[in-house]
Amino acid sequence: MKNILQVVVVFLMVSSGCSRRTVPSSEVQRKDSVGVRESISFQDTTVIIAADSASISLPLALAGDTAKPVIVTTSSKKARITLTLSSNKVEAKCYCDSTEAKLKNTIKERNYFRMLSEAVSHTNIVVEKYIPWWAKALSWTGAVYLTATVMFIAFKLKV
Repeated sequence: MKNILQVVVVFLMVSSGCSRRTVPSSEVQRKDSVGVRESISFQDTTVIIAADSASISLPLALAGDTAKPVIVTTSSKKARITLTLSSNKVEAKCYCDSTEAKLKNTIKERNYFRMLSEAVSHTNIVVEKYIPWWAKALSWTGAVYLTATVMFIAFKLKV
């Protein structure tokens, strides 16, 4: 019986002490973003348009025989026209130089993307009760007094 009483007293002293209690908390942050990535690329292309020529001959009914043909030539940057008058016909010849054009092709690409991210942060909050110095001094005094009382009872009963 005496041993049981001692065990109960020690258990009550240990279990009645102050303890810290941790409260875990977690916070989840979700981020959703949509973006557009646009890229522009250029492609150079050279196009050559081939030269062309045309000619026509017309008989002259009114013209007489001329011994020497008459040639008239007119030209500009890319074209040349030649008229020839001989015996009974007029000849016109037109020559055009080839044309070269440089073209720039623009290619636009759009890429749409969606990004989901989730960040979880765990935080442990430690709740500590503030105990003033005088309350600590009183609790130590009570513990010493309780220990002395238990030892006095134990020696009186001769355990």
